[in-house]
Amino acid sequence: MNRLTLAAFLKPFHKTNNTQSEYFPLYRSTRQGCPLSPLLFALAVEPLSIALRSNTQITGIVRNGREVRVSLYISGYKLNLNKSELFPISTAARNYPLYSLPFKIAHHNFTYLGVCVTSKFEDLLKANFVSLLSKVREDCEWWSILNLSLTARVNTVKMNILPRFSYLFQCIPIFLPQSFFQKVDSVISEFIWNKKVPRLRKQYLQRPRKLGGLALPHFRFYYWASNIRILKYWLQSKPSDAQINWLAIEANSPLLCKNNIKDKLGMGC
Repeated sequence: MNRLTLAAFLKPFHKTNNTQSEYFPLYRSTRQGCPLSPLLFALAVEPLSIALRSNTQITGIVRNGREVRVSLYISGYKLNLNKSELFPISTAARNYPLYSLPFKIAHHNFTYLGVCVTSKFEDLLKANFVSLLSKVREDCEWWSILNLSLTARVNTVKMNILPRFSYLFQCIPIFLPQSFFQKVDSVISEFIWNKKVPRLRKQYLQRPRKLGGLALPHFRFYYWASNIRILKYWLQSKPSDAQINWLAIEANSPLLCKNNIKDKLGMGC
């Protein structure tokens, strides 16, 4: 069953298998910290950004021969102190009197767009992937109560479980041991067969439908693909793209950056 929600400005509707619902009003946006939020923002602001960059009548900021017309990173934004967290990562930062700063202090970790950023690199696996696996195991326990067919359970894995892991695979390209994927496969197998003895090998279920399978996701393959995508980007990047224009401008204008930060904090120059 293919589902699609279309929002055409003031006339959104829900479409399921070519059956369209009546138009309904939108009252809420995405939740705070929802991974979908930056994607929707990019879809909305990128056409405007392209138009501004391609307009020859607009003159941007020039520093050391580099011109920047649009800075979507900081242009027009202000810090919300009530929602901002300060995360000290060096010894000098931890020794600083952080209580004097108008931020909530995150000493060990903080969550940004669904990703838990930790002070220690080795804690990323436990804070993100292991915790997600525990949540998936709990969800499977609840879903097992439902009277679902084998196909419905496989589709549940595709539409609910796979996107959550795939998001972390792409955001946190760290090494995941084989034992982790064995645990994932164990949870998936228990859910698909409702804690009974499997009647088909996992490899048969993972085959494409045209070859007699159900296209059950192979989580380790998705993990490899996510990492290969990043390696491909690094290998295909040109040396001239190594330093983005607005980064070079800020690096060559330290006093300007310092004053801008103070202005956004309301601290003056």
